[in-house]
Amino acid sequence: MKFLIGLGKSLFYVMIVAVLSGMVYYNRVNYQNAYKNIRLSIGIDKPCGQPIKYSIGEFDERFGINRADFLHITNQAAQIWNLAINKNLLTSSEDGGLKINLIYDDRQSSTVQLNDMGSSINSDKKSLNDLKTRYDSLKSSYNAKKAQVESMMDSYKIDKSIYNQINQANQELNAIVKDLNSTADRINSLGKSINSDVSDYNTVSLSNGQEFQEGEYVSDKNGERINIYQYKDYGKLQRVLEHELGHALGLEHVEDPKAIMYTYNSGNNEKLTDADLAELKKVCQVK
Repeated sequence: MKFLIGLGKSLFYVMIVAVLSGMVYYNRVNYQNAYKNIRLSIGIDKPCGQPIKYSIGEFDERFGINRADFLHITNQAAQIWNLAINKNLLTSSEDGGLKINLIYDDRQSSTVQLNDMGSSINSDKKSLNDLKTRYDSLKSSYNAKKAQVESMMDSYKIDKSIYNQINQANQELNAIVKDLNSTADRINSLGKSINSDVSDYNTVSLSNGQEFQEGEYVSDKNGERINIYQYKDYGKLQRVLEHELGHALGLEHVEDPKAIMYTYNSGNNEKLTDADLAELKKVCQVK
């Protein structure tokens, strides 16, 4: 008898669990919607509702920048988006899932070569300008001295006592001519060198056969990451980081050439343009 009573209780509990499970199953959509509404109400699942956490991943020291400075510039790049709508969209964290990688390959190697060559060309151009200035000065002195000699020659016909002065003036004139010719030779030589360097500069800049890709945002089965391959200076580095962080937020390219989210890193402005702000507000659904 006790066995039957126990069995009856067990069956009763099973029936209760089955009924409750059925209720949960048939109302699961309502429960899911209620859960989503709760998350939305507290801002968890809203667009840009939770900050994206980033951290430094692969880091190649051949770029000549240390981790601390690289992170500082990355933080500055992130801050430009945070301040735009006064919201914590991007934040640095040691365990941040968005990895910021600094990868050295032929793109940065070519950039370094171009920068070095550019400095050399600029230096040579300064030397050339200095030589041209000296040449003009010597030519002016030559003309003045030549006029003096010619005047002395005319006077010599009248007064032979100034012969020595004429002789000395001629010697000075010849020295100026010699210096003038030497300067002209150096100008020609340096000019050829600069033209050759410019030709090499253009060859290097086209060596990859395509436009450089300074950075990219990647999201795949291996996670999210930003790969930085190339930058000319810290200003360009910050801009390309701003651009790729924008992609991490979900922003697309815009048409304004001055914008951070323009296809190419061609602008020099440090602030977001109206096109950038409009794209950010669209993605984050704010006015």
